[in-house]
Amino acid sequence: MQNMVKIRKVIEKQPILEQVRRLYESSFPEEERRLWLDFQSNVYDNVAFCLYEIVSDGFFWGFLTSWDLGIVRYVEHFAIEPRLRGRGVGTDIIGQFVAMDSRPVVLETELPETGEMARRRIGFYKRCGFEECVNIDYVQPAYASHLPSVPMRLMITDKNNVDVNKVVQIIYRIVYNFE
Repeated sequence: MQNMVKIRKVIEKQPILEQVRRLYESSFPEEERRLWLDFQSNVYDNVAFCLYEIVSDGFFWGFLTSWDLGIVRYVEHFAIEPRLRGRGVGTDIIGQFVAMDSRPVVLETELPETGEMARRRIGFYKRCGFEECVNIDYVQPAYASHLPSVPMRLMITDKNNVDVNKVVQIIYRIVYNFE
């Protein structure tokens, strides 16, 4: 799988693929995603935000969004087409993304007590080299005024060399515009 599936940055002002929107809206509950206009605005106007498409032989396999937060890179959303899951693509893409830069990568997952899917997701990221930040009470701020905040778990690739509390402050300020 290593050389077949690639992660490719979507170039600024390139039209956002309808496949990204469809997969984004079908893969994440409303409270865990931005309004689509806000998503597009970040792609087009926010230099810290990156949209990557996952492709193989010219076909769309998924997407990953990330933020350059200086001391870390933050993965906000990552999804593979449902029919292509279970083939090692997610592991390969996360590996490619982590290898792009030497800085730690941080992301959010649902709390393990929310269900089997959350526990599987946490296990997946652990196998990809992430560690859980279990000593941090972390809440994803609401994406919109009509949506709730969501208790989450942070995971990071190198938590021994990063002040996770500082990372939380940066995520809140830059990603969520929340102090």
